[in-house]
Formats: sequence, structure tokens, C-alpha cells
Amino acid sequence: LIETKSKHTKENVLYSSDVLDKAIGLDQIKTMLLVTTTYHMRRCFLTCKTYLPGHIQYVLCPVDDQNTRRDNWFANDKGKARALGESKKLIQYVRNKQLIDLDVSFG
Repeated sequence: LIETKSKHTKENVLYSSDVLDKAIGLDQIKTMLLVTTTYHMRRCFLTCKTYLPGHIQYVLCPVDDQNTRRDNWFANDKGKARALGESKKLIQYVRNKQLIDLDVSFG
């Protein structure tokens, strides 16, 4: 199953939920695997928790890219920009009540 219309995270979650609902039925989904970059995982997870049914559990599988690994994001301009951008988006979306606010930690 592939979702091809989205241009950002919220659209991806909403369009993917339509694809899944038509193919399987959202009520049939118990667990969902989320795979995205480490720096984007928190927003991806919170978007799913906000817009998908509450019964779905999530397995988070963050992947590293070259510039935003846990051990190097602060050592390069691209990593710092991504971390700052994600932080700003999270704060803005939670303040505007576009995302629920949960404590999320990764190993």
C-alpha cells in the first residue's frame, strides 16, 4: 500500500489513514510501525497519536541520516538547522493544538 499525495507529515498521516481504512479497515489495525529519521520521529509519532484512532499502538523505528545522528547533530550546520526547525514546529503545533503533547523518549 502506498500513499502518494502528501506534501507534509499531517497530510501523510491523513492520506495514509484513508488508504489503510479502504484496504484493511483502521479498526483492524492494532500496531503500526513508524519509520522515519530520528529528528522527525517525535513529530511523526505525535501526528499519528493526534489523528489516528486511539487503539493503535506504535513501534518506533528511528533511522539516522548523516547529519542528524544523536552523536553529531550539533556538530554541523545542517544538523543544527534540522533540530531547531523540528523544535520550532513541535512547539508551534502543540501551542496551536494541532498536535497532542506527550512525553516521548527514544532508548
